[in-house]
Amino acid sequence: MQLFLGGDVSVIALIIITVWTETDAIYRLKYLYLTFKEEELIPLDQWVFNTEAHPLPIFQWTTEEREKFGIVA
Repeated sequence: MQLFLGGDVSVIALIIITVWTETDAIYRLKYLYLTFKEEELIPLDQWVFNTEAHPLPIFQWTTEEREKFGIVA
C-alpha cells in the first residue's frame, strides 16, 4: 500500500474508521433506544426502520392494485 499511496496508510485508515464509528454510533444509539423503550413509541406492525433508523410506513396494496398488477399474497 505504501508503494502506491506513498505514505502511511494505517494513519489514514485509523482516521476513516474513527470518523465512521462515531457517526455509526449515533444510529446504533437510536436503534437501541427504540428497541428497548418500555412504551410503544411507534406501532411496529405499521412502521419499519431504514438503515439510518428513520421510520417509514409499511405500504399496503389495495385490492384493485393487487388485481391490476397481478400481485398474489
